Amino acid sequence: MSLVFKISNARDLLNKLRRDEERLLDALSSSNEETIGDALFDFAVTGHSIKDWAKKAAVSHPSDIDVEALVKSNVYLQACRDIANSSKHQSITQYVAATARVYASLTAVHSVSGFDKQEIVETEQNYASFKIKILMTDGIKIEMRQFARNVIAAWDSSLNQLGV
Repeated sequence: MSLVFKISNARDLLNKLRRDEERLLDALSSSNEETIGDALFDFAVTGHSIKDWAKKAAVSHPSDIDVEALVKSNVYLQACRDIANSSKHQSITQYVAATARVYASLTAVHSVSGFDKQEIVETEQNYASFKIKILMTDGIKIEMRQFARNVIAAWDSSLNQLGV
């Protein structure tokens, strides 16, 4: 008996992760921190949950992949693990996290539409570029879109190697 509706293997969960990525990217476009937080929570929990499904698949489809070692060696999967665990449990106590924090980054941009020798013809425009980044404990900064793309790529490659 399965308690998970419409997810029966690791590949199904990876497909859900792709849907979670779409929602995360939409949330990032909204610049709404609450919406981004919810979408990141969903993405990270799904992304980290693939580990258990992949470990089960590794038993059924023997290969050279050590799923635990894969997570520990991949900075994107480490960040996914840390975000998921801190989201579910409020803090990480069972291991030393590789992720320091997730934060918003604003970059101000100033542009001039045009000028005529000594005066500005059109008005200046100021706006800010809003990005969410992950800071790892070793100082590596990962932009959220890059994070999502690379978590999916890591699991896709691993599941392919497992024959799932």
